[in-house]
Amino acid sequence: MLVAGKFKEAGVTIKEAGKEMVDVVTGVDDSTTKIAETFNEVTEAVVDYAKETYEAAESNIELTKAAELAEVQVQGLIEKYDQQAEVQRKIRDDETKTFKDRIEANEKLGVILEKQRKEMLALRQTELDRAQVEYNKLKNQENLIALTEAQNELAAVNAQIEGFTSEQVQNRISLERELLDTKRELELESVDIRERELLEVEHQYDELFRLAKNAGEDTVALEEQKAKAISEIRRQQAMADLQVASDSLENVKQLLGEETEAGKAAAVAQSTINTYQGVSEALGSAPPPLNFILAATTLAAGLQNITKILSVQEPQFAQVV
Repeated sequence: MLVAGKFKEAGVTIKEAGKEMVDVVTGVDDSTTKIAETFNEVTEAVVDYAKETYEAAESNIELTKAAELAEVQVQGLIEKYDQQAEVQRKIRDDETKTFKDRIEANEKLGVILEKQRKEMLALRQTELDRAQVEYNKLKNQENLIALTEAQNELAAVNAQIEGFTSEQVQNRISLERELLDTKRELELESVDIRERELLEVEHQYDELFRLAKNAGEDTVALEEQKAKAISEIRRQQAMADLQVASDSLENVKQLLGEETEAGKAAAVAQSTINTYQGVSEALGSAPPPLNFILAATTLAAGLQNITKILSVQEPQFAQVV
């Protein structure tokens, strides 16, 4: 065919012969076409891998830059929020300020601390992400240490802010208790001595109730003690009032004369008061049933005394002739 000058056909024939030779070498039909297809696929894969590697490298570079910037920004945040927090602490601890202003300052401090926590955590998370990427790329000792340090820095933010927050909460509780104590003191100063005695008992047992509840203890016994204490104060106050009345009646009796009708009335009233006082004292002086026996004896003596008072005859004065 070459001799005949059919070069085109000869070229095709030679091409086909070459393909068949490749088939003979590889032992696979149509090897040339398959090799070409494989080559194309490999080429595309290499291009895609190179592209992905480049993009990943770009991403890592950006992450590294962000992490480096975050390290600087963390220090700036610490200084920024420390300054803001200190302003509120000064107001909170200034006893010349009103309780309202001091409590508000403490609340603002809590808000500042929470903002600081969120922003610092975000920056530390960026550093941790960078360290994690580096460790995933190359799991050596150096990258492991860097990753661990980044994890510790993230945990340290929570620990630091938690300490500040704990102090802020404790100060809130202290301010509230200080305000309550001040209100109680003003309340005591605004009442008379008798009401003051009752209020002091109320405040005393309020504190005992608080302590008992914090300790998980039952308050039934305390409530009974409080009721008895208040009852005793009121009884003593009533006895004091009766004593004043008895003293006044004694003066009236002496002034009018014990034998006169008015004097007798005053004496009876005085004896009745004294009898009530005696019975009351007897009831509180001993446990049952002895107290009831003492009270009955006192009552009997008081009634006998009243009978004697009523039996006294008014003196008859001689008429002047």
